[in-house]
Amino acid sequence: MKTNKRDLILESIISAYLDSNTPIGSSELGERMGVAMSASSIRIYFKRLSDEGALKQLHVSGGRIPTVATMQDYWRARLDFDDEIIIDEGRNLEAVLEDFEIYCMIFSAENEVLSEVIN
Repeated sequence: MKTNKRDLILESIISAYLDSNTPIGSSELGERMGVAMSASSIRIYFKRLSDEGALKQLHVSGGRIPTVATMQDYWRARLDFDDEIIIDEGRNLEAVLEDFEIYCMIFSAENEVLSEVIN
């Protein structure tokens, strides 16, 4: 699959942001990408992506970060939210949480608490 420069730069910015959680500048992004592209060319794409609403700049001379909408699109494209996980036993829940490295707190339903109080 051939990726255009815009998408390559956007993917690289998202990757850098996920790695460091800090804004990234054009020079640093060029080094990270390992592609022969000048910082000025990257800045042109930064401007286009900002105009599209995909990136934002926190400070005038600062680097860029992906917008919330961009990150939502990124995760929607990678995660299949149509899959349903049915957990009918506590062991199954524990295995799923461990497999996906998810922290979860589970509270009983209110009617169970009320039943305990009454009895």
